[in-house]
Amino acid sequence: MLHFDKGYFQDKQFPFIIRVDTIHENFPLHTHGFTELVVILDGIASQIINNRVYDVNPGDVYLFRGNVSHGFVHVNSLRLCNIMFDPDKLLLPLFDLSTIEGYHALFTLDPYWRKTHLFRNRMRLDDKGLGHIIQLIDQMKGEYNGKQPGHRNRLTLLLNDMIIFLSRSYYAVHKEKTGLISRLSKAITYMENNYARPIHIKELASTANLSERQFNRIFKATLNQNPVDFLRSIRLRHACLLLKETNYSIKRIASMCGFTEPDYFSRVFKKEMKTNATAYRNQAKRIV
Repeated sequence: MLHFDKGYFQDKQFPFIIRVDTIHENFPLHTHGFTELVVILDGIASQIINNRVYDVNPGDVYLFRGNVSHGFVHVNSLRLCNIMFDPDKLLLPLFDLSTIEGYHALFTLDPYWRKTHLFRNRMRLDDKGLGHIIQLIDQMKGEYNGKQPGHRNRLTLLLNDMIIFLSRSYYAVHKEKTGLISRLSKAITYMENNYARPIHIKELASTANLSERQFNRIFKATLNQNPVDFLRSIRLRHACLLLKETNYSIKRIASMCGFTEPDYFSRVFKKEMKTNATAYRNQAKRIV
């Protein structure tokens, strides 16, 4: 099976590629170590995702992260847009995006869900929505190919606009559904909006309309991580941002991010980040 790693990007400082292609033959199964956003523009085919087959049609949107095997069969003049990027390197405002419930349904839960479930709530845009996405794609292609001064910032903004539109569209379609992906999305959004204060499992389970036992079991089975660890990762992510962008004391940052004990924050930070908070801040400021 083919595998593409992050060396696939020619521009190492700005790992972003956008392509619009028409394929007439089957595309072999492959994996990659970066994120790929796929928008089906025209034509028909079947897509294989982790050995499951899905019919694809214009307006379908897929997101692939990590080593998820995928490819196309039964191709009939399939026109699609591939946007490939490394989210760790692009300056996307994930802290704002992550408060949108549809963002977690589409960008956090959907990729995991496909690994173990036959996912039925696929993202499919209507004609108006697809038309808007095509406009964004055309603008991205112009910036990407033209490479005028400021094109990196412009591409980042356009990608951000696309992610927001897709997240809102997904939520608008699926907000009334009682599926587990929607329930877990509500719980994750609740974490993002309330990480600075103590959060109890009972609250999260109630937000997802599940019992505590059900919530813990389903969350772990879906994300391969328990809710407590997931919440801690959210808090650490926000702490890293504050360490980079402010001069607040480490004690204050710990408190702002929901860590009531500075010593506990220090232990967790060093364990997860492989360095202490002071060294992390100094390194981040040197890079800037």
